[in-house]
Amino acid sequence: ELKKAGATLVVVSPDTPDKSLSTTEKLKLPMVVLSDVGLKVAGSYGLVYRIPPALKAMYDKAFDLKSWSGHDKGDLPLAAAYVIGKDRRVRYAFVDADYRRRAEPSELLAAVRVRTGSPAAPPTASPTAPPAAPSAK
Repeated sequence: ELKKAGATLVVVSPDTPDKSLSTTEKLKLPMVVLSDVGLKVAGSYGLVYRIPPALKAMYDKAFDLKSWSGHDKGDLPLAAAYVIGKDRRVRYAFVDADYRRRAEPSELLAAVRVRTGSPAAPPTASPTAPPAAPSAK
């Protein structure tokens, strides 16, 4: 649906490239998955938080956070989703501190359709429009 509406879905993962590739292949994900080792992209969007030491110890014991993230700082990104136009302006934003909550796919699709002028755009969709997205360095 996103592709039909003129969008490309890109996932930015805090995982190392090897871990991201393994997950992408294992789950046969039909999207581009990029690694943000060191959380530079997440940081540029203000999405990085440090987990408390007790929780970090639990994560390290449960699944070795360092082997997944490539660092031992205990920093993680918030769950977020954006629709970014070709002009680099953020047209829709979703951020939640609870990693279990994610943007509704129908909201993302509606935001894309509004931005592309797709005839299938629902008339009530009204995405947010925060400042421009950071440029890649």
